[in-house]
Amino acid sequence: MTQFHHHPDGLVYVRADNGIYVDTLENFATDYGRSAPALPDGMIECIYESGRRHVYFDAKQNAHALEGEAGCAEHEAICAKLDDLLAAQSQRIAAEKAAAAATSTTGTLQL
Repeated sequence: MTQFHHHPDGLVYVRADNGIYVDTLENFATDYGRSAPALPDGMIECIYESGRRHVYFDAKQNAHALEGEAGCAEHEAICAKLDDLLAAQSQRIAAEKAAAAATSTTGTLQL
């Protein structure tokens, strides 16, 4: 089973047997190459489970099932790219760490 989860706390989860990707919406857009699918008006959460369910939740945690197949293809495509997401995330984090290390070693010495 694969799952895409746009969590109300602003995180995106992509889960499958081969791993779990979790990051902010901003970092997801960087890693995936475009933004996560927008939530419909009034919705704060989306859970898509391949072949099982595609549901949105409002602020009162009322579930709203999606009519038809709209949006399923996009969420399925994201789930199919889990390995790419994990690789992009790993490279981004390594680059951020390298940049931070370079910045900390190039500071000036105060006397």
